[in-house]
Amino acid sequence: MTARGATKGAYAICAIGGALYLAARTTGAGWLMVLLCVVAGVLAVAAIWPRLALARVRLRVAGPHDATAGEAFPLTVCVTGAGLGVRVRPLDPPGGWSAVVGDGTATPAVNAARRGVMRDVAIEVSSAAPFGLVWWRRRIRATLEHPVEVAPRRRTANAPLPQDGARDGDAPRPSGLAGDRVRGLREYVPGDPMRLVHWPASARRGQVLVKELEQPQRPLVCIVVALSGGRERCDETAERAMGLACRAIEDGVDVILCTAEHDGPVAAQVGTPLQAGRRLARAVPGEPAAAPAGTPAIRVACAGPA
Repeated sequence: MTARGATKGAYAICAIGGALYLAARTTGAGWLMVLLCVVAGVLAVAAIWPRLALARVRLRVAGPHDATAGEAFPLTVCVTGAGLGVRVRPLDPPGGWSAVVGDGTATPAVNAARRGVMRDVAIEVSSAAPFGLVWWRRRIRATLEHPVEVAPRRRTANAPLPQDGARDGDAPRPSGLAGDRVRGLREYVPGDPMRLVHWPASARRGQVLVKELEQPQRPLVCIVVALSGGRERCDETAERAMGLACRAIEDGVDVILCTAEHDGPVAAQVGTPLQAGRRLARAVPGEPAAAPAGTPAIRVACAGPA
């Protein structure tokens, strides 16, 4: 805990106290000494009270489960023991000031500059109560109630995907819609579209039957993310992998992400940009998992010398 310093008001009161002391020494008036004692008492309370108040402050901090590097997101800071009032400000990641009196909650917005898994935050708590003359501050490292997985930004990646070659040819683009080939028949359940009802079979069976259509095979790609070097190089690589994975998912391509995590290499399919962001937030430098045999693979690695 450290003192941030006195305000202009504190210096003004010190000047008044000095003037009272000189006047009391010159005139010998007792009432001036009484005033001087009052001024000294106010300064003593202003200097000591906020320090004692900050020692009683306790924090409980929570955030969202997911965030994106470079985009602001809110923290929920529950403050107990604030007494006459404190101000709280996130330091790492940085955020703005919020005021809390007694037991209350602040929701400052913070901005995580880098991807990763955020498990704790640094919070500065300041107080000058009750007179606002001398500020004290305390830095608290608070553990989040649950980790915040900060996904990398999306960086444009120009690597070709499996479906790119079909766009210029005659082959139809794959989609997630049902195909036209009938795999079999089954009983009708509420919600089935009427266009799928197989009327001849339904008439023979005496019950409504619908066609089960085969799903067209979707293209598959494996993105191998090899992080190495410093943090900035790793983040740049993760951003390119994020852009490539999101482009593939949005184009109807199934994606397998191969990365290295603290627990070892991981290879798993991701179906949404959110899932891809979580995987890349947890990725660390190291040898990633190998692509499954027979799966087209794109390797995304740090450019330049390590």
